[in-house]
Amino acid sequence: MNNKNIKTIIAAVAIIFSSGTFEKASAQVSNTLSLSGDVATLLALAIAPSGADSLDLEGGAVNDATIATITEFCNDADGYTVSVTSANGQALGTNVGILQGGDHSENAEYTLKYDNSPVSLLGGTATVTNSNDKTVAAGVSRSLKITYDESSSNLAADTYTDTLTFTITAK
Repeated sequence: MNNKNIKTIIAAVAIIFSSGTFEKASAQVSNTLSLSGDVATLLALAIAPSGADSLDLEGGAVNDATIATITEFCNDADGYTVSVTSANGQALGTNVGILQGGDHSENAEYTLKYDNSPVSLLGGTATVTNSNDKTVAAGVSRSLKITYDESSSNLAADTYTDTLTFTITAK
């Protein structure tokens, strides 16, 4: 700091004290400063596919094949829910997932397990997580498994697809 700045500061302090804006105190003066900060609700859902795009429909029945790992993250202390919707199951109003052929003439039904618990689709949608607490900082990873029976091995030549949509919501 140069001398000009120091002289300016001293002059400003002198003006403040001479303006009478401060009251004289006896032995002690105190005041308060409130501190506050906000943390926004954060939600994240990461999907790591593991064979979901290369299901072996010709090989017969598949039981509890892992097709993805889903990592849930929520910092809301009240908790969160995660739901899954099968696009074909919802469109067709079924209580199972549907792998539908491109020409829509044949379908293959499937069921899911989320974190080793059966998923009960109702009209193509199910709640798969209902937590009353926030997740740990790294989130919570859960496996997604698929099961379909041997009827898939007699399907017409086609590509059979469905889209699963996962949604995380803070409570």
